Amino acid sequence: MLSNTTEAADDGSAPEILIIKDIILRDLRRAHEARMAGIEERLSLFEEECRARFLSIEKRIDSLAAASEHSQKEALSDLSKAIGDIAGRLRLERGAAGDVG
Repeated sequence: MLSNTTEAADDGSAPEILIIKDIILRDLRRAHEARMAGIEERLSLFEEECRARFLSIEKRIDSLAAASEHSQKEALSDLSKAIGDIAGRLRLERGAAGDVG
């Protein structure tokens, strides 16, 4: 049976309850660090994805100048949807990062 005292044992070793507390704290710290690393990796991948999408959007905007009015409207609609998708994904990623505490 575990001793619930915080006094040192007769041989000078740390009490069992403090040893267990240290183990639990260490495991919690490791789990938190692993979770943070996962979030950082997802955010990095998301950042790369956003860069690629914005480059694509920039190219599309550049090509709009020579396009017909109908093509411009279609392209602007597509761009608006792409920006909305990015904004929605950003909210999800921020929400995932925000629930770490």
